[in-house]
Amino acid sequence: CAVIVNYFKHVQRGRRALSILQLTLKFKWNGPLERG
Repeated sequence: CAVIVNYFKHVQRGRRALSILQLTLKFKWNGPLERG
């Protein structure tokens, strides 16, 4: 069970990192376009 819990936590961490990456990409792409 411990292995499954650790894997689940790892997946959650990965999803969080992916969402943060997507947010940063959105800000990087939308920022200059909105200013220009």
